[in-house]
Amino acid sequence: MKTNVTVVLIFACLATSALAQDANKKKAAKKAQRDKILVEVTDVLEQWKTAFNAKDAEALSKLYDLKADVIYDDDVHHRSRKSLLKRFEEEFGKDGAVQQEITEVDRKILSPRIVVETGVWKNTGSTDKSRADRGRYSCILVKKKGKWLIVQDRGWAQPAKK
Repeated sequence: MKTNVTVVLIFACLATSALAQDANKKKAAKKAQRDKILVEVTDVLEQWKTAFNAKDAEALSKLYDLKADVIYDDDVHHRSRKSLLKRFEEEFGKDGAVQQEITEVDRKILSPRIVVETGVWKNTGSTDKSRADRGRYSCILVKKKGKWLIVQDRGWAQPAKK
């Protein structure tokens, strides 16, 4: 009888150990997936900043979904990549010296295909004094056919820091 109890206890310990190892593997896989997503969306932000600061309206607009939904601090509602291309071309034509820095970036991964990003933008070198030089933004990125695209973006001005 003692032998049977011992065998059952050993089996229970082995089963518990296997379950714990499986849980650790799943946790590690989730972390690896999360880290991969963060690297990929960080790359999109870097592409955005590079294209903006290079005044490359075409490259910038290609970071958005074809049916993007965007409103920036100028309160114009853009509902397509084509509309954004026109907006960026006009902005860079009027204010070719503007540069943008993005800080305080925070991301929330909603699923392996959806990320919400927020942050603070600051423009320098602008000749258009009617526009704000800093503000906040919030955007939603969706992975479509292996590529992260901005599907919704909102940007609003903030008063200058005192």
